[in-house]
Amino acid sequence: MDGLEPVLLLAEEWDLELGPRLENTNEAVVHLTSDAVLRVDLYDNATFEERVAVLQAADGCGYARLLRHDVERRAMLLERLEPFAATVEDVQRALVDAWRVETDYPLRTAADKARELAQFIEEYWQHFDRPTPRAKVERALELCESRAAAWDPADAVVVHGDAHTHNVLRRANGELVFIDPEPFRCERAYDIAVALRMGGDANGQPRAVQEWHFIERLSTGLQCLRLGYHELARDLFDDS
Repeated sequence: MDGLEPVLLLAEEWDLELGPRLENTNEAVVHLTSDAVLRVDLYDNATFEERVAVLQAADGCGYARLLRHDVERRAMLLERLEPFAATVEDVQRALVDAWRVETDYPLRTAADKARELAQFIEEYWQHFDRPTPRAKVERALELCESRAAAWDPADAVVVHGDAHTHNVLRRANGELVFIDPEPFRCERAYDIAVALRMGGDANGQPRAVQEWHFIERLSTGLQCLRLGYHELARDLFDDS
């Protein structure tokens, strides 16, 4: 499924004039319009409804404004923002607003996420014929258990879940906001660890950041193998 048919139908129903399709979007078809962005997810998963719930609750605070959506077709119309060369510091600044978002939607928790990552790491380490030493996998699985056990709703916020530099854009007034959340309830350390994931050094960070950082570098390396980014995967494995 390439998502073209639902995009054309939505463009007609929502009276949109489609512009160019954005490249390098692995899980969605994304088209610019004159003043918005149309995104249609290619895969059916629970993250879509979680994302909609958070974007609705945010109402533009820390996140792109959600203008319209269609749950059945996994489609969203979002405000159009300006890409720029964001830094880790930009991500951290944007997180201050994103962490203020509250929703009653029953999001997953840090314990759920840790278990999901442990299962993913075990499964795809085997699938890709053990691309990194078993000792690193065992360490990551131990840390997943540690973060699951540390889950504390009193210390949790709605985290972005994928807070890296390519997911930070800006409005015309310079305000920094996120796109593409993968939200769940967790300690803030998770988002900081993800921000540092690609080449960032977690040394000197609190224990929670260091543990999530190790887990994320290994799991992201395996995800890169799934997507065909083998050199990037090797870089993540070498430093995890």
